[in-house]
Parts: sequence; C-alpha cells; structure tokens
Amino acid sequence: MSANYAQTMLEYCLVSGNDWWDVIIGLRPNLIDSVCEKITETFMNKQQLELQQKWLSRFLTIKASLYRCLNTSSANNSGQCKAGDFYTLIMLNAIATTLKSLLRPRDNQENEGPAENLSLLIQNKGNDMQYMKVDTILINLDNKDFCVEPQILQSFQHLHQWIADLTLYLLASLPQQCHHNQFRFPGGGLIFDTKALNTLRELLVIIRFWGLINSGCLPVFTKMENDLDVISLLFKLLSKTVTERLDEKLLDECCLLPNQVLIPHLDLCLKAIGVASPALFTNALPLQFDYFSEPSFLKFTAKTHSIDGAVNCYAGRRIDVVRYVGLGASNQESSNLRSCSRCNAVSLLKPIMRSPATRAWDQRWIKNCLCGGHWRVNTTS
Repeated sequence: MSANYAQTMLEYCLVSGNDWWDVIIGLRPNLIDSVCEKITETFMNKQQLELQQKWLSRFLTIKASLYRCLNTSSANNSGQCKAGDFYTLIMLNAIATTLKSLLRPRDNQENEGPAENLSLLIQNKGNDMQYMKVDTILINLDNKDFCVEPQILQSFQHLHQWIADLTLYLLASLPQQCHHNQFRFPGGGLIFDTKALNTLRELLVIIRFWGLINSGCLPVFTKMENDLDVISLLFKLLSKTVTERLDEKLLDECCLLPNQVLIPHLDLCLKAIGVASPALFTNALPLQFDYFSEPSFLKFTAKTHSIDGAVNCYAGRRIDVVRYVGLGASNQESSNLRSCSRCNAVSLLKPIMRSPATRAWDQRWIKNCLCGGHWRVNTTS
C-alpha cells in the first residue's frame, strides 16, 4: 500500500465513521511518518475551521493509532510517546469542552460567553507579569458567569484531579526533556504545545473559582508544606513556560516540584494489543493464528522513560481510562467492568455517580474507548 493511497483511505475513514484497522495492518513502519504528515497537512491546511473542530478528536485518534504501531529500539521520541501525546490531547480537549459547557452566559449577553472571554484574557494579557497569578485572572472575570451548582461541581472532581495531575506531570518532565536531547515521555510533548498549555491555564482558573463555591471539587495534593498553594504555583509555572524562554531558572523551579508536592506517574501510553501493534512490524509475514489462542509473537514491551521523582500511586491497581478513578486491584474480577478490544484499558460499565451533569460525559465514551477501540463486556484485564 502506498502512502498516498493510505492517506486517501484514512481520510475516508475520518469522515465516514468507518474503522481504520484494515488500513493500518496494510502499512509498513517506514510509511507511518509520511502518512501522518500527509493527512495532517490536508486536515490543517485544506479544511475549514468548522470541519477541523468537528473531526479533531477522531483525527487525533487515527494518528495515535498509527504511531502506537511503532516501537523503536530506543525510547527516545518513539511512536509510543507520540501516541501518548495524541491520547492526552484528546482527553484534555474533551474535559475542556465538558467543563466549559457548564458556564452559562447571562441572557442579556450578546457577545462571547464566559469561556471565550477567559480564553481571550489569557491569550491577550497572559504575557504580563501580573497576569501570571491565578487570582489576578479571577479578579478580571465576571464572577456571575462562572457560578455553577455545588452538586454539579462535586460530580466532576475526578476530571479536575486529572487536569491537576497532568499539569504536575508535564512540568516535572520539562527539565529532563530539555536537558536530554530527544528525551520524551508519553503525553510529555504537550509541554511544548502552547495551545494545550493555554487550555490547562484556563481550566486551572475555572477549577480555582469553582473551589470557592465548593471546596470538595478541588484536586487533592500530597504537599510537603501545608501552606503551599499548588494551583497558584502550577498556573505560574505554566504561564512562564508559555510566555518566557525555557531558561535554567524555570527548569530549576520545575526540578523543585517533586520536593514540594507529590508528582503522580500517569500511564498515558495506551499500549496496543492484537495485530495492529508493533508486533505487526517486528514479525515476518504471513502471520499465523489459532482460534482461542493468543500467539506469543503478539506480546511486546512498550519502551518509555519515567520521570525523576514521580510516584506510581496506582501500582497494581486498575484505573478507569475515561473517568480517572481507581477500580481496585488488577487481579479482582468484576461484572461492572468493560475493557477495550484494542488496548485492554478498563472502565466502569455502570458509573457509580450518576447525575445529569455527568451523563453527557459518560455518553461520550459509551461506544468507544479513548483509543477508538470498541468495548467488550464481562472480561478482566
């Protein structure tokens, strides 16, 4: 299969809703980068903004599916890290859309809504030193536009926690990614994405304000000093990362983070299982299979680095891939779990917390996993 033909078929899958699994298994590893560059150029430069917004999540999922088939001998800048970047960006965009949708403009407001006003404020004035403080941003916002019922805020605490943990993860990874040439982590590439960092800044402001309404919705941190304001610190470091040059002073501040607050290790690499994985490119064709038996050549180890000072708080436990809540020990069986057929990630079949506000979030993932794979029920990971 040529790169141009693969590009055409993937673009057809993008707009038609068809699965792209058959296209992936027809590719070879030397074509992955070329195909990704071609579909990116077409999508970003030749499509209208409205269509880009409509298909962005699916577009990122396709690119992630391509890159996670690569597992080079070196963990530096591997396909697994790039795939992790795309999956993290998908989740970040989904959370941002969900949380911002809770902000309701007043009836007499004819211009942009509160979410748009916040974005403009951070983009236009975020470079000023005084606006690198999260409380300064709050002062310049209309508080009435950000008021939400306390019960609704509590139901989204797990998403607030994911945003805070991701910010810690990215900032803690920055020194290693800058000091070591091409030293990368799954999801760590977002620290160099200005748009993603601004999205994180906006969400930290929203979470900060909502914490004044209901403190129970705030992220939980394990701090070395009780009086440390973690959200303010994260917002300041993110602002410096966006607006200033990555100098040694900023890197030193990021190096101090593990000594101030616990840095959670996030598993942002949704490792592929089955045929559409690195096993396809590391074994000679044709591949032979037996019914009801998984061949040993499909197993592989994803080569990724770990962040200095990060702690794996969920070792030996399963995490809901779309809700970021613990699901108990990995060897426990449960009938209320569904697992992905493409990456084996798990999620609750019936959410514990059911409310009108969280129903929209659950409906987003009712058919597919974050990686685009279909759910299967009554299986254990």
